[in-house]
Amino acid sequence: MVIRPHDDAPKTARRGSARAWLGLQVAMWPAVLLAGCQHHDNKYRVAEEEEVVPIRAADLGVPNKAPTRIGATLLSTEPSVGRFPAGICVVRVKALQCDANKQRDLRISPLPAQHAVYWNLLFDDLPSIREVVFLANPGLDPRGYRWPELLHAASQHECSLCVLYAEQEATDADAEYYGVLWDTQAMQALATFRIPVVLPEEFTTSEEDDEDDEDEQRIALWEARFRAEQDLRRTVRDTLWDLAKRDGAVLTTQPSPWRSGVPIFPHDYERYRDPRYKSAHPFGPN
Repeated sequence: MVIRPHDDAPKTARRGSARAWLGLQVAMWPAVLLAGCQHHDNKYRVAEEEEVVPIRAADLGVPNKAPTRIGATLLSTEPSVGRFPAGICVVRVKALQCDANKQRDLRISPLPAQHAVYWNLLFDDLPSIREVVFLANPGLDPRGYRWPELLHAASQHECSLCVLYAEQEATDADAEYYGVLWDTQAMQALATFRIPVVLPEEFTTSEEDDEDDEDEQRIALWEARFRAEQDLRRTVRDTLWDLAKRDGAVLTTQPSPWRSGVPIFPHDYERYRDPRYKSAHPFGPN
């Protein structure tokens, strides 16, 4: 008589253990997911949100109680010596405030190409301004910076004058710009500018008297901004003319500003440095 082993019991046991293991895994998944989510929340944080806020005089380096009459206000009326000729750095900015700590910082608002051309053409007839520089990528902290850092960047571009300006959102006019002219060498504010513009009625009212026409409102806003910035540029130019007239030449002997060994393109100076030579070659070895 041959006795064969009974296979049903082992199979039943194996199936029971598999079901128990599967049930344990299903029961553990919610706890694992919950722990993972909690760990994720503790380790990673969403970036703090920032919002554009109305510009203040203090954002551009002058007290909030500074003169704010329409047009230009000279803060320094004393004659200067050796301030001109000079380069001027033009920086359009906007103010941002962090929701968490309420800290206010500045960001550069890049100028369109045609706006830069307007600024350049404006000073063609003013020999006291030798060049116009626009800060686009100044190498500043992308998380935010203040007005002294912008003036330092302008000074690094060899501009002894700098105009910081921004669009003023909190205004009763159709558009308004506020700016400050700085002497970057003396770190002295020379003038403030407040330029509001109110458009004529033909720009603000529609022929069909449709106040909800978004296209016409957008066109009117662009026109107001263009006129305000145009008036700002002219006011800055006229102020520089007045300052240049009161500037005197330096009577003492000054060291020569000539520097030998500087290539035509200063930004490429270090790029073509050849270790086989003691001096830098701006266009590489011959």
